[in-house]
Amino acid sequence: MLNKRSVSMVVGLCMSGVSTAAFAWGMPSIGGGLSGGTSPAQAMALQSKILGEYLLGEKSVLEAQSHYATAYGDKRAAAKVNAVIKTIGSGATVSKKNLQTATRTSRSVNKRLRSYMAHKRLVTTASRKQFLEGTVFYAGGVFALTKVVPQLKNFMTSAQGAIRGASFTQALSVKHKLATGMYLAESTPSYVGGLVKTSKDLVNYAHKNDIRLPASATSALGNLS
Repeated sequence: MLNKRSVSMVVGLCMSGVSTAAFAWGMPSIGGGLSGGTSPAQAMALQSKILGEYLLGEKSVLEAQSHYATAYGDKRAAAKVNAVIKTIGSGATVSKKNLQTATRTSRSVNKRLRSYMAHKRLVTTASRKQFLEGTVFYAGGVFALTKVVPQLKNFMTSAQGAIRGASFTQALSVKHKLATGMYLAESTPSYVGGLVKTSKDLVNYAHKNDIRLPASATSALGNLS
């Protein structure tokens, strides 16, 4: 469970956006210095670690969104999310393009979910069960993603050092190898921030519709919001 201090830090990072594209290309950020001495191998190892943790959380969020879409009878949205889940697979060969598609799809379905909660009620036992199962996945997924956000600044510093330390002929290759991590650094803070905002709506909706969430999920989502 996240304590209040941890939640404040995570939400603050999510809302501020830890990175900019300038950092991605080895350019110094305003008010910040450069970090040298990082090898491409070190930066890639950190990228691999962060990507693995990110995918665990992202797939859980997508699973949740599949359940939510099914609960509200949105078969098209459910199909899109399920297709993305298959695309990102085990993560061994996931690309920047795959991640972009996953983020775009998740944002879209999350927007639909907020609209559904504002205007629809779940009346069947099956739909309410789908919502319940989705919320368990959502709580676990968002919790995992919030743990990734604080790691992004270290990755950016590492990537910046690797790019700055590379020769002119090697720089483009290093940038290419670190492109996936840099995409996460640029997109994850605001993306996770949007998911965190939805968590409160999920808890409130469940209460209003007498959907009894597990105590662990209620606690996790309540602390995130």
